[in-house]
Amino acid sequence: MKIVNASFTVRPGWQPYYEHFIEEMVERSRQENGNVSYDHYKKMDVGNEYEIIEHWADDEALETHKQSASYKEFWRGIGHYVKTEPTVTVLDH
Repeated sequence: MKIVNASFTVRPGWQPYYEHFIEEMVERSRQENGNVSYDHYKKMDVGNEYEIIEHWADDEALETHKQSASYKEFWRGIGHYVKTEPTVTVLDH
């Protein structure tokens, strides 16, 4: 299993726009083959920090996700909402 953690710091005041942007991408990613779970969280006590935690069945599922339209759309659009480049960590389980 592959686990992906992605952390984001959203520009102050842009949270509602970011949340709208990310909502559809999360739903589409959950429907992909090999997705075990895909969740989006807002960090407690920090109004503009978010985390995406993804679980993929295997390398192939993760690589297929990286070729998906929602993944490519995410990386094209995320720069509008965040203060800095997202931090992404991939783990084996």
